[in-house]
Amino acid sequence: MTAWMHATPWKQDVESWDRLGILQAMPAGLFEGDVTGRPWEQRVELMRDAVIYNRNNPSIVFYEGGNFGISEDHQQQLKDVRDKYDQEGGRAMGALGMLALKVAEYGGKVVYINKGSRISFWQMEYSRNEGLRKYWDSHSPSYHPDGEGEGKGASYNRNQGSHAIEDVERWFDYYEQCPGTGKRVNAGGINIIFSDSNTHHRGADNYRRSGEVDAVRLPKDGWYAHQVMWDNWVDIEKSATHIIGHWNYNTSTSKNISIVSTAGKVELKLNGKALNAALQSKLFLFTFVNVTWQEGTLEAVGYTHGKQSSSDQRKSRPHTSPSGFLADGADIALIDIEVVDSYANAIQSVSTL
Repeated sequence: MTAWMHATPWKQDVESWDRLGILQAMPAGLFEGDVTGRPWEQRVELMRDAVIYNRNNPSIVFYEGGNFGISEDHQQQLKDVRDKYDQEGGRAMGALGMLALKVAEYGGKVVYINKGSRISFWQMEYSRNEGLRKYWDSHSPSYHPDGEGEGKGASYNRNQGSHAIEDVERWFDYYEQCPGTGKRVNAGGINIIFSDSNTHHRGADNYRRSGEVDAVRLPKDGWYAHQVMWDNWVDIEKSATHIIGHWNYNTSTSKNISIVSTAGKVELKLNGKALNAALQSKLFLFTFVNVTWQEGTLEAVGYTHGKQSSSDQRKSRPHTSPSGFLADGADIALIDIEVVDSYANAIQSVSTL
Protein backbone atom coordinates (compact mmCIF):
# COMPACT_ATOMS: atom_id res chain seq x y z
CA MET A 1 0.00 0.00 0.00
CA THR A 2 1.15 3.54 -0.80
CA ALA A 3 0.13 6.81 0.85
CA TRP A 4 1.21 9.86 -1.12
CA MET A 5 2.51 12.81 0.84
CA HIS A 6 0.25 15.90 0.97
CA ALA A 7 -0.52 16.15 -2.77
CA THR A 8 -2.35 14.21 -5.46
CA PRO A 9 0.05 11.82 -7.23
CA TRP A 10 0.92 12.14 -10.90
CA LYS A 11 -1.32 10.20 -13.26
CA GLN A 12 1.63 8.09 -14.42
CA ASP A 13 2.23 7.00 -10.80
CA VAL A 14 -1.43 6.14 -10.29
CA GLU A 15 -1.49 4.06 -13.47
CA SER A 16 1.77 2.33 -12.58
CA TRP A 17 0.21 1.24 -9.29
CA ASP A 18 -2.82 -0.04 -11.22
CA ARG A 19 -0.52 -2.26 -13.30
CA LEU A 20 1.40 -3.51 -10.24
CA GLY A 21 -1.68 -4.09 -8.10
CA ILE A 22 -0.48 -1.81 -5.29
CA LEU A 23 -3.25 -0.12 -3.31
CA GLN A 24 -2.99 3.60 -2.65
CA ALA A 25 -4.48 6.41 -0.59
CA MET A 26 -5.03 9.56 -2.66
CA PRO A 27 -4.81 12.99 -1.00
CA ALA A 28 -5.85 16.19 -2.76
CA GLY A 29 -3.84 18.94 -1.09
CA LEU A 30 -3.08 18.69 2.62
CA PHE A 31 -1.85 20.89 5.43
CA GLU A 32 -0.54 19.55 8.75
CA GLY A 33 -3.91 20.44 10.28
CA ASP A 34 -7.34 21.85 9.61
CA VAL A 35 -7.94 25.25 7.98
CA THR A 36 -10.88 27.60 7.55
CA GLY A 37 -12.13 30.15 5.06
CA ARG A 38 -10.79 30.27 1.53
CA PRO A 39 -7.93 27.78 2.18
CA TRP A 40 -10.52 25.16 3.14
CA GLU A 41 -12.68 25.96 0.13
CA GLN A 42 -9.64 25.45 -2.08
CA ARG A 43 -9.00 22.06 -0.48
CA VAL A 44 -12.58 20.97 -1.20
CA GLU A 45 -12.30 22.16 -4.80
CA LEU A 46 -9.01 20.33 -5.23
CA MET A 47 -10.50 17.13 -3.79
CA ARG A 48 -13.35 17.44 -6.28
CA ASP A 49 -10.92 17.75 -9.19
CA ALA A 50 -8.70 14.92 -7.93
CA VAL A 51 -11.67 12.58 -7.49
CA ILE A 52 -12.93 13.26 -11.00
CA TYR A 53 -9.44 12.84 -12.45
CA ASN A 54 -8.64 9.54 -10.71
CA ARG A 55 -11.97 7.86 -10.00
CA ASN A 56 -11.46 5.25 -12.75
CA ASN A 57 -8.14 3.98 -11.36
CA PRO A 58 -8.82 0.77 -9.39
CA SER A 59 -5.69 0.93 -7.20
CA ILE A 60 -7.08 3.96 -5.30
CA VAL A 61 -9.01 2.66 -2.29
CA PHE A 62 -8.82 5.66 0.10
CA TYR A 63 -9.41 9.38 -0.36
CA GLU A 64 -7.35 11.28 2.20
CA GLY A 65 -8.86 14.49 3.57
CA GLY A 66 -6.00 15.63 5.80
CA ASN A 67 -2.55 14.82 7.08
CA PHE A 68 -3.87 15.59 10.52
CA GLY A 69 -7.31 15.61 12.07
CA ILE A 70 -10.05 17.76 10.53
CA SER A 71 -13.42 18.77 11.90
CA GLU A 72 -16.61 16.73 11.68
CA ASP A 73 -18.17 19.30 9.34
CA HIS A 74 -15.14 19.38 7.05
CA GLN A 75 -14.99 15.60 6.89
CA GLN A 76 -18.68 15.54 5.91
CA GLN A 77 -18.04 18.06 3.12
CA LEU A 78 -15.36 15.82 1.66
CA LYS A 79 -17.66 12.80 1.88
CA ASP A 80 -20.29 14.79 0.02
CA VAL A 81 -17.75 15.43 -2.75
CA ARG A 82 -17.03 11.70 -2.94
CA ASP A 83 -20.73 10.82 -2.95
CA LYS A 84 -21.46 13.30 -5.75
CA TYR A 85 -18.57 12.49 -8.10
CA ASP A 86 -17.72 8.86 -7.26
CA GLN A 87 -20.93 7.24 -6.05
CA GLU A 88 -20.04 3.69 -7.12
CA GLY A 89 -16.29 3.65 -6.47
CA GLY A 90 -16.47 2.01 -3.04
CA ARG A 91 -13.66 4.21 -1.72
CA ALA A 92 -13.41 5.35 1.90
CA MET A 93 -12.98 9.01 2.92
CA GLY A 94 -10.96 9.78 6.04
CA ALA A 95 -7.75 11.31 7.35
CA LEU A 96 -4.97 10.85 9.88
CA GLY A 97 -6.46 10.45 13.36
CA MET A 98 -10.27 10.62 13.04
CA LEU A 99 -11.24 7.75 15.38
CA ALA A 100 -13.52 10.09 17.34
CA LEU A 101 -15.35 11.41 14.28
CA LYS A 102 -18.60 9.65 13.46
CA VAL A 103 -18.52 10.57 9.76
CA ALA A 104 -14.95 9.39 9.07
CA GLU A 105 -14.72 6.03 7.28
CA TYR A 106 -11.11 5.28 8.23
CA GLY A 107 -8.38 6.69 10.44
CA GLY A 108 -4.66 6.39 10.91
CA LYS A 109 -1.75 7.04 13.22
CA VAL A 110 2.00 7.51 13.00
CA VAL A 111 4.92 6.32 15.18
CA TYR A 112 3.11 3.82 17.41
CA ILE A 113 0.63 1.01 16.77
CA ASN A 114 -3.04 1.45 17.52
CA LYS A 115 -6.34 -0.26 16.68
CA GLY A 116 -9.89 0.71 15.85
CA SER A 117 -13.20 -0.99 16.55
CA ARG A 118 -15.65 1.05 14.44
CA ILE A 119 -13.76 1.98 11.24
CA SER A 120 -10.69 0.75 9.40
CA PHE A 121 -7.53 1.93 11.15
CA TRP A 122 -4.07 1.72 9.63
CA GLN A 123 -0.58 2.94 10.40
CA MET A 124 0.33 5.78 8.06
CA GLU A 125 3.97 5.90 9.16
CA TYR A 126 4.93 3.00 11.42
CA SER A 127 8.67 3.73 10.98
CA ARG A 128 9.99 7.28 10.59
CA ASN A 129 13.73 6.82 11.10
CA GLU A 130 16.33 7.92 8.56
CA GLY A 131 19.88 7.00 7.59
CA LEU A 132 22.13 7.78 4.65
CA ARG A 133 23.27 4.89 2.48
CA LYS A 134 26.91 6.00 2.65
CA TYR A 135 27.12 5.52 6.45
CA TRP A 136 27.55 1.78 7.15
CA ASP A 137 28.16 1.90 10.89
CA SER A 138 30.26 3.64 13.52
CA HIS A 139 33.25 1.37 12.68
CA SER A 140 33.34 2.22 8.94
CA PRO A 141 34.42 5.40 7.12
CA SER A 142 33.18 8.04 7.62
CA TYR A 143 32.42 6.76 11.14
CA HIS A 144 28.90 8.03 11.71
CA PRO A 145 27.44 7.22 15.14
CA ASP A 146 23.73 7.58 15.78
CA GLY A 147 22.62 11.17 16.24
CA GLU A 148 25.81 12.76 14.95
CA GLY A 149 25.56 16.06 13.11
CA GLU A 150 23.08 18.90 13.03
CA GLY A 151 19.37 18.24 13.03
CA LYS A 152 16.83 16.49 15.19
CA GLY A 153 18.93 13.81 16.80
CA ALA A 154 19.36 10.07 16.73
CA SER A 155 16.05 9.10 15.14
CA TYR A 156 16.83 11.06 11.98
CA ASN A 157 20.62 10.72 11.77
CA ARG A 158 21.21 6.99 11.87
CA ASN A 159 23.81 4.90 10.09
CA GLN A 160 22.76 1.91 7.97
CA GLY A 161 23.27 -0.66 10.69
CA SER A 162 21.11 1.00 13.33
CA HIS A 163 18.56 2.16 10.74
CA ALA A 164 18.02 -1.42 9.55
CA ILE A 165 17.70 -2.62 13.16
CA GLU A 166 15.16 0.10 13.86
CA ASP A 167 13.18 -0.97 10.77
CA VAL A 168 13.04 -4.52 12.11
CA GLU A 169 11.95 -3.44 15.59
CA ARG A 170 9.23 -1.10 14.33
CA TRP A 171 7.93 -3.69 11.86
CA PHE A 172 7.69 -6.24 14.65
CA ASP A 173 5.63 -3.82 16.76
CA TYR A 174 3.18 -3.66 13.87
CA TYR A 175 3.42 -7.39 13.00
CA GLU A 176 2.74 -8.35 16.63
CA GLN A 177 -0.43 -6.24 16.88
CA CYS A 178 -1.94 -6.74 13.43
CA PRO A 179 -3.08 -10.40 13.39
CA GLY A 180 -6.32 -11.36 15.06
CA THR A 181 -10.05 -10.76 14.77
CA GLY A 182 -10.98 -9.11 18.07
CA LYS A 183 -13.23 -6.09 18.53
CA ARG A 184 -10.32 -3.70 17.95
CA VAL A 185 -8.03 -4.47 15.03
CA ASN A 186 -5.33 -2.86 12.91
CA ALA A 187 -6.11 -2.89 9.19
CA GLY A 188 -2.61 -2.40 7.75
CA GLY A 189 0.52 -0.30 7.81
CA ILE A 190 3.03 1.57 5.65
CA ASN A 191 6.48 2.91 6.38
CA ILE A 192 7.98 6.13 5.05
CA ILE A 193 9.62 6.60 2.50
CA PHE A 194 10.47 3.67 0.19
CA SER A 195 13.09 5.59 -1.83
CA ASP A 196 15.19 8.54 -0.67
CA SER A 197 13.88 11.73 -2.19
CA ASN A 198 14.03 15.51 -2.17
CA THR A 199 10.98 15.84 0.05
CA HIS A 200 11.05 17.83 3.29
CA HIS A 201 13.93 16.90 5.57
CA ARG A 202 13.89 15.89 9.24
CA GLY A 203 17.56 15.46 10.05
CA ALA A 204 20.91 16.90 9.11
CA ASP A 205 20.32 16.95 5.34
CA ASN A 206 17.89 18.88 3.15
CA TYR A 207 16.24 15.73 1.80
CA ARG A 208 14.64 12.55 3.07
CA ARG A 209 16.74 9.39 3.49
CA SER A 210 14.36 7.01 5.24
CA GLY A 211 13.96 4.77 2.19
CA GLU A 212 14.68 1.09 1.70
CA VAL A 213 16.49 2.18 -1.47
CA ASP A 214 18.48 5.33 -2.15
CA ALA A 215 17.66 8.07 -4.64
CA VAL A 216 18.89 6.03 -7.64
CA ARG A 217 17.08 2.90 -6.39
CA LEU A 218 20.17 1.02 -5.15
CA PRO A 219 19.17 -1.15 -2.17
CA LYS A 220 20.09 -0.01 1.31
CA ASP A 221 20.55 -2.45 4.18
CA GLY A 222 16.97 -1.89 5.29
CA TRP A 223 15.80 -3.20 1.90
CA TYR A 224 17.29 -6.63 2.59
CA ALA A 225 15.94 -6.57 6.14
CA HIS A 226 12.44 -5.92 4.83
CA GLN A 227 12.89 -8.58 2.14
CA VAL A 228 13.26 -11.15 4.93
CA MET A 229 10.23 -9.91 6.89
CA TRP A 230 7.86 -8.94 4.08
CA ASP A 231 8.17 -12.14 2.01
CA ASN A 232 5.55 -13.81 4.20
CA TRP A 233 1.88 -13.44 5.03
CA VAL A 234 0.27 -13.46 8.50
CA ASP A 235 2.49 -16.36 9.57
CA ILE A 236 6.04 -17.13 8.46
CA GLU A 237 5.92 -19.20 5.29
CA LYS A 238 9.28 -18.57 3.59
CA SER A 239 12.69 -18.94 5.21
CA ALA A 240 15.26 -16.18 4.84
CA THR A 241 18.27 -14.82 6.72
CA HIS A 242 20.27 -11.62 6.25
CA ILE A 243 23.41 -10.31 7.97
CA ILE A 244 23.12 -6.55 8.57
CA GLY A 245 26.21 -4.66 7.42
CA HIS A 246 29.45 -5.79 5.80
CA TRP A 247 32.60 -7.69 6.82
CA ASN A 248 35.49 -5.41 5.87
CA TYR A 249 37.19 -4.07 8.98
CA ASN A 250 40.62 -4.01 10.60
CA THR A 251 42.02 -6.35 13.24
CA SER A 252 41.18 -4.00 16.11
CA THR A 253 37.44 -3.99 15.36
CA SER A 254 35.02 -5.67 17.75
CA LYS A 255 31.32 -5.04 17.17
CA ASN A 256 27.84 -6.46 17.53
CA ILE A 257 26.58 -8.39 14.50
CA SER A 258 22.82 -8.27 13.93
CA ILE A 259 20.93 -10.86 11.89
CA VAL A 260 17.45 -10.58 10.40
CA SER A 261 15.90 -14.03 10.06
CA THR A 262 12.59 -15.87 9.93
CA ALA A 263 14.20 -18.79 11.78
CA GLY A 264 13.59 -19.74 15.38
CA LYS A 265 17.33 -20.03 16.05
CA VAL A 266 20.31 -18.46 14.30
CA GLU A 267 23.94 -19.61 14.34
CA LEU A 268 26.78 -17.29 13.30
CA LYS A 269 29.99 -18.86 11.97
CA LEU A 270 33.29 -17.11 11.36
CA ASN A 271 35.51 -19.18 9.03
CA GLY A 272 33.42 -22.22 9.87
CA LYS A 273 33.63 -21.81 13.66
CA ALA A 274 30.39 -21.15 15.53
CA LEU A 275 30.35 -18.08 17.78
CA ASN A 276 28.53 -17.59 21.06
CA ALA A 277 24.73 -17.82 21.10
CA ALA A 278 22.70 -14.87 19.86
CA LEU A 279 20.50 -12.58 21.89
CA GLN A 280 16.99 -12.33 20.42
CA SER A 281 15.29 -9.05 21.33
CA LYS A 282 12.42 -9.23 18.81
CA LEU A 283 11.03 -11.76 16.39
CA PHE A 284 13.24 -11.57 13.26
CA LEU A 285 16.16 -9.88 15.11
CA PHE A 286 19.21 -11.72 16.50
CA THR A 287 22.35 -10.03 17.88
CA PHE A 288 25.81 -11.52 18.42
CA VAL A 289 27.69 -9.36 20.92
CA ASN A 290 31.31 -8.20 20.57
CA VAL A 291 32.41 -10.20 17.53
CA THR A 292 36.11 -9.58 16.79
CA TRP A 293 36.96 -9.15 13.12
CA GLN A 294 39.00 -11.81 11.29
CA GLU A 295 39.71 -12.09 7.60
CA GLY A 296 37.55 -14.70 5.94
CA THR A 297 33.88 -15.67 5.65
CA LEU A 298 31.06 -14.69 7.98
CA GLU A 299 28.03 -16.96 7.68
CA ALA A 300 24.64 -16.91 9.40
CA VAL A 301 22.57 -20.11 9.44
CA GLY A 302 18.92 -20.17 10.50
CA TYR A 303 17.27 -23.24 12.03
CA THR A 304 13.56 -23.96 12.24
CA HIS A 305 12.41 -26.98 14.27
CA GLY A 306 16.04 -28.11 14.53
CA LYS A 307 16.59 -28.12 10.76
CA GLN A 308 18.61 -25.67 8.69
CA SER A 309 16.17 -23.36 6.92
CA SER A 310 18.25 -20.54 5.43
CA SER A 311 21.71 -19.05 5.42
CA ASP A 312 23.54 -15.89 4.41
CA GLN A 313 27.23 -15.78 3.47
CA ARG A 314 29.22 -12.67 2.68
CA LYS A 315 31.37 -12.96 -0.46
CA SER A 316 32.78 -9.98 -2.31
CA ARG A 317 34.79 -9.43 -5.50
CA PRO A 318 36.21 -5.90 -5.58
CA HIS A 319 37.34 -4.14 -8.76
CA THR A 320 39.78 -1.45 -7.64
CA SER A 321 42.51 0.79 -8.98
CA PRO A 322 46.09 -0.63 -9.25
CA SER A 323 46.85 0.78 -5.82
CA GLY A 324 43.97 -1.13 -4.24
CA PHE A 325 40.93 0.12 -2.41
CA LEU A 326 41.48 2.85 0.17
CA ALA A 327 38.50 2.71 2.54
CA ASP A 328 38.85 6.34 3.55
CA GLY A 329 35.38 7.61 2.69
CA ALA A 330 36.56 9.19 -0.57
CA ASP A 331 37.83 6.32 -2.76
CA ILE A 332 35.52 4.43 -5.12
CA ALA A 333 35.52 0.73 -5.97
CA LEU A 334 33.06 -1.42 -7.88
CA ILE A 335 32.26 -4.49 -5.81
CA ASP A 336 30.24 -7.52 -6.88
CA ILE A 337 28.46 -8.94 -3.83
CA GLU A 338 26.82 -12.34 -3.94
CA VAL A 339 24.69 -13.97 -1.27
CA VAL A 340 24.66 -17.77 -1.53
CA ASP A 341 22.84 -20.55 0.23
CA SER A 342 24.41 -23.56 1.91
CA TYR A 343 24.80 -25.27 -1.49
CA ALA A 344 26.68 -22.27 -2.97
CA ASN A 345 23.69 -21.34 -5.13
CA ALA A 346 23.36 -17.60 -5.63
CA ILE A 347 20.35 -16.04 -3.89
CA GLN A 348 21.12 -12.36 -4.48
CA SER A 349 23.71 -10.60 -6.61
CA VAL A 350 24.31 -6.88 -6.69
CA SER A 351 27.02 -4.56 -8.00
CA THR A 352 27.60 -1.47 -5.91
CA LEU A 353 29.96 1.48 -5.69
